[in-house]
Amino acid sequence: MKTLKNSKESISQYFSIKLHLLPKYTNSMFQDIETISKTFRLLSKNYYITSKTIFEVI
Repeated sequence: MKTLKNSKESISQYFSIKLHLLPKYTNSMFQDIETISKTFRLLSKNYYITSKTIFEVI
């Protein structure tokens, strides 16, 4: 994975890509707000590890 620049735009672009790649059957889960926040926490954890860059939590 290419390391993204330290900017809010890059972070949101990364999340958009990750969410877009999630299987379609998970869409029903996203009706639950808790599921959405848990998913974002998992994605952000993965992002920090793969990029080896620490971003300030927005």
